[in-house]
Amino acid sequence: MATTTLMMSDAEHIHDVDIRLPSASRRASLRAQAKPDKPGSPSSPSRKNRKKKKKDGFNSTFGKIRAIDPLAEENKKHLENMEKGFLELLDLHNTMELSSLCGMIGLKIERKTKNVEKKELISGYIRDLCEKGTPPDQVYISVLKHMWEGTLFEYLRAKGQPLHSTENDPRGFVIAYWRKMTKTIVPFDPYYIPQNLQKRAKSDKRSDDIVAIMDTMEAKEMNVKAAEHKIRREHDYTNVLTYLQSVTSLHNTEKEGRNYLIGEVEMCRAKVGHAEESVSMLNSQLTELENRHEYVKQNWVDNLAHAEFVGGEYFDQMVNDAGDKQFLNNLLRRQLLDVRSSGDENFPGEEPDNEEEDAKIARAKSDATARANSYEEIENIEESEQLVRRLGVRNRRERHALKMELKESLLRETKLKAELEQTTDKLEDETERADEAEDHLYALRAQNDQFKDRVAQREATIETEANEYFDLAAQSAYEESDLSKKVQSVVPLLMGLMNGGGGGDLDVVKDSAKVLQGLGLLTAEGMAEHVENVTMMKEEMAQREAEIMATVKRAKTPKGKGRGGKEGGGGGGGGGKGKKAGGGQAKKTKKKK
Repeated sequence: MATTTLMMSDAEHIHDVDIRLPSASRRASLRAQAKPDKPGSPSSPSRKNRKKKKKDGFNSTFGKIRAIDPLAEENKKHLENMEKGFLELLDLHNTMELSSLCGMIGLKIERKTKNVEKKELISGYIRDLCEKGTPPDQVYISVLKHMWEGTLFEYLRAKGQPLHSTENDPRGFVIAYWRKMTKTIVPFDPYYIPQNLQKRAKSDKRSDDIVAIMDTMEAKEMNVKAAEHKIRREHDYTNVLTYLQSVTSLHNTEKEGRNYLIGEVEMCRAKVGHAEESVSMLNSQLTELENRHEYVKQNWVDNLAHAEFVGGEYFDQMVNDAGDKQFLNNLLRRQLLDVRSSGDENFPGEEPDNEEEDAKIARAKSDATARANSYEEIENIEESEQLVRRLGVRNRRERHALKMELKESLLRETKLKAELEQTTDKLEDETERADEAEDHLYALRAQNDQFKDRVAQREATIETEANEYFDLAAQSAYEESDLSKKVQSVVPLLMGLMNGGGGGDLDVVKDSAKVLQGLGLLTAEGMAEHVENVTMMKEEMAQREAEIMATVKRAKTPKGKGRGGKEGGGGGGGGGKGKKAGGGQAKKTKKKK
């Protein structure tokens, strides 16, 4: 095929346009196809066929061409992208969200169903709806309505692809909407605002909970002292019970306070450990940032040095190009002056550059020929004319070469300027990044120093509170031991009273048992059993004493032989009245004797 190349000049660019013309044989075949067939030819259709074709509404020549949908392939890719994106969206759901989604779309699942099976069930549900004839877009929209917005937002932020077929990307609207909604929820944390910290020594050293514990213990101690004064002033077992109840309440309060203080100390230790770990982590991050800052600084210095070196080379090259340009301009100016002074002609077959110059040369030639008087002068003139023609051709070639070199030098200069601007922009970007990294490093250092001060102050406070807690615990232990000694000193007396000492009164035994029960040394069942045993023992002792007294009286009374003796004996074995009667009869018997 023949090829024709056209040069189209634009204001800034030169375009090469290739127009390919068909060959002669190809043009002939196209003309033959374009000519209508004769009516008598076998290939020409008849009138009936033409009418039938008109009725059918299309030409039978194109009847075998199959209709091609240009959007079929695009729709197929669209469906594949939708399925792929929906699977990625399902991967972002956790177990509870998948179970909730299955329940919302009406899928029955068991508790032991795995996440993979849930995803397959949801995908199968979508495929079934699509096979029934529902448009895929409608199916996906109906399923997406039941999803949580947070997962959709995370998908748009992390995995969503930008839309090229719309003017505005909906992801930007969603992100802006979520940011607008969360402005009132997220609190403001003044990270980079100076905060004023006050020492605990300026205010009360003790916290509210410590003061409450101390006040409670002080009230309990006052109750114990009041009960002790009552015991000394009034000798009553009710006061003893009140004293013991106050002591028990004081012990319980001390135990609760001790447990609370131990928990606070353990919690403070845990916080101190966490703070130390955080400080170590911040130190490691600070070290890493310092190393990164050093690397960025060194890289920036190297790039800056390289850029300065390249800029110097570019400047030297620009100076050299300017010198070459000036030299070429001077050379061209001299050549043009020489050509104008000597004339310029072309060789046969070449186009003249300037008609006025050719006319001047022709007039000069005619004048020189007219003035020539001999053949030698004519030959000299012809040789000089040929030399002038050769010089003109050489000057044109040199001018063309100089133009091309000048054009190339201008292109190189433009390219070097663009590279220099790019290098300058890169250097400015690197400088800005280095400044930002340095500012961030200074902020981190200030934050780290502030955090260290907080940790040191917190450690001092915790140590002071721990010392106070230990002092309170020691004082409580001392008071507890003192109270236990007092209780142990009272226990033997109470045990003696409970066992029957101190007059043997049963009420005393019962009161002693109640006191021991209040001290926690005796249970209610043991107290009842012990009181019952003491009562029985008292009754047995009373019976034995009565028997002994009766035996002694019988031994002291003399045995009589008469009636009086019998009656006296009978009276001695009877009651009180019997004794008097028996005694009277015995005296009468003695008088009779």
